[in-house]
Amino acid sequence: MIYVLEDNILGTILLFQIINTWKEERKKNKKIQNNSEQSTCEEIKYDQI
Repeated sequence: MIYVLEDNILGTILLFQIINTWKEERKKNKKIQNNSEQSTCEEIKYDQI
């Protein structure tokens, strides 16, 4: 019984760590994409002038 409880607790902790890592990677990728889109928009403005 104790082993089942321990397995469930450790599995839950591992799952939360995986989810948090996934969320941080998505945030990091969005920041990179936003920075590249901003530079593209700035280049378009200067080309039109």
